[in-house]
Amino acid sequence: MKSRFFMVGLTAALLCSGCGFHLRGSAQDVAIAGAKVAIVSASPYAELNRSLREALTRAKVESVTDPDAQLVINLREEKLTRRTQTVDQYGRPSDYELIYTLRYSLHKATQSGDAETRSVSARRDYGFDNRDLLGKAEEENELVREMQAEIAQRLLRQIRYALADTPTTP
Repeated sequence: MKSRFFMVGLTAALLCSGCGFHLRGSAQDVAIAGAKVAIVSASPYAELNRSLREALTRAKVESVTDPDAQLVINLREEKLTRRTQTVDQYGRPSDYELIYTLRYSLHKATQSGDAETRSVSARRDYGFDNRDLLGKAEEENELVREMQAEIAQRLLRQIRYALADTPTTP
């Protein structure tokens, strides 16, 4: 019986590895390791910048100044919007939707002129309780950090695509 489970597990592992399955971020980072990316931002110490730099470091991408970069990412505008979704019987908000939007542009060092401005956003919903203001404020802050990390991962994927045809230098 144990050998049957072992064979089933072994077969599943071989099928998954044979079809090209891999965990997100594991094999893709090898393709851009050693690349040099510059991050240009009006607020260099913002939380999104930190999240993006951490994602680049995990992918073994070097964050450099503008002249040395193969790719420049310009973080133009960050915006957090909080919309009321539902209200209770007294007209007070009971559910909110958070929308974190980033306008940015990517351009290669060899590209001349302005790059196209793109936009990426993340959304989260959460229930609000007026009796637990401190807890809900902390929950909102945590959701914003999660959205920033999600956007940083999306930007990293954009960087991968942009660097796909750019040769890296050791």
